[in-house]
Amino acid sequence: MTINIKNILVIIKGGVWEMLKSQRGSVLIETALSCLILVVVLMSCMEIFSIITNTLSVNKIVRESTRSAAIASMQMEYQGRAKESLVEIAENKCKSMTNMYLPGKPVNIHCETSAGGITCQAMLSYQYLEFIRKDGIGGKSIYATATYPLKD
Repeated sequence: MTINIKNILVIIKGGVWEMLKSQRGSVLIETALSCLILVVVLMSCMEIFSIITNTLSVNKIVRESTRSAAIASMQMEYQGRAKESLVEIAENKCKSMTNMYLPGKPVNIHCETSAGGITCQAMLSYQYLEFIRKDGIGGKSIYATATYPLKD
């Protein structure tokens, strides 16, 4: 029997083809599982980004509205007006910023004046995976508090 290069290529080609043919199903299963894992990781990253964004937004809303009320207090004192509407100023600013940064989200706002300062608190009821289901799956509360002095 003579060994010919052509015969060796035919044997190798046939063996490789049979091997690929038998592994076709396992490659499909591995690809499907890899894609599933990739989708879960991607959705987790999106959810973490959303939580961080909402936390920063709630903090910014509370901080800016309390700051606006403190500045309004200084302006009212300079003009000789009463400071009775500071809580309303802070709550209105909170509501307008909530509509701007977190439209349609349930944010509870509470502002009050205390000894020499104004304090605003906000709580956002955050629902996990809200982009998949309208009511989400589980959730958590995001709190923020800010206090500014009314006088220097």
